[in-house]
Amino acid sequence: SDEKALAQLNKLLKKYKGTAMEPSLHFRLAEIYMRRAKTATFFEVHRDDSNAVRFSPLATKNATSKVWVTKAVETYDLIERKFVHYGDMDLVLFNNAFARQILGQEKASMDRYRQVIENFSESPLVPDCHLAIGETLFTQKAFQASFDEFQQIRKFSDARIFPYGLYKGVWSLYNLRRT
Repeated sequence: SDEKALAQLNKLLKKYKGTAMEPSLHFRLAEIYMRRAKTATFFEVHRDDSNAVRFSPLATKNATSKVWVTKAVETYDLIERKFVHYGDMDLVLFNNAFARQILGQEKASMDRYRQVIENFSESPLVPDCHLAIGETLFTQKAFQASFDEFQQIRKFSDARIFPYGLYKGVWSLYNLRRT
């Protein structure tokens, strides 16, 4: 079904090139690439599972998630460059940051999360951006900086990640020996 969706999207991209629909079609394309990455990851993890191999299509068995995530990043980058006034740019930046995190591109990822925070302060993705930055800093053992990011989540008590942000803030303090 993904192959059919990709073929259809490529036709639509040709048909609607230069129209208001083009950025949304590119965004959908990037989403399909990320879905393909998830599928590829599943089959990479279950490569030796004969049941998974039996029902998996041939193309998926040999695919790597990194290739699909890279294609998604390239598509998100295209949207950022070519459609700067796209209505869902906060989502494009967030998804691009997430995909770059998967690829281990931490600096580029954090830069995009920060763009969402700075340029789309009303976006519901802002607390998630603080969480993602905080998690990256925590992993880098920059515990004071991670704590500072997790503290920003306190401004968003209705966010679904609010309790987890507080929890991670406490772990940052613990690692700073500020129990």
